[in-house]
Amino acid sequence: MNTPSTEHQLERMLEERMSLARAVLTASTSLAAAKEQLANAQRTYADAHKAAINGGWTTAELRKAGLHSPTGTAPRRPRRRAAPSNDEHTEDTRHNGVAGNPNS
Repeated sequence: MNTPSTEHQLERMLEERMSLARAVLTASTSLAAAKEQLANAQRTYADAHKAAINGGWTTAELRKAGLHSPTGTAPRRPRRRAAPSNDEHTEDTRHNGVAGNPNS
């Protein structure tokens, strides 16, 4: 049954959902702008830090003053994982070369 009140209720529900979607869109736009501002500030900081180093400051001096190196300027190598220990294999095979049987 299609009554004017039912149609009006459905329109109101859709408008509430659209209002929520508009809020997400506004927040998304704001977030994108903030990310762009952050990227610009990071580039400016990296340039200023590099100029300070080129001007005679050392990284240690700047760090001591609380001015750390900009992030992402020097790629870091990932830590190597420790090699698996051969202790277990050695323990199992040291008796007559047979794994798991120390009396054979």
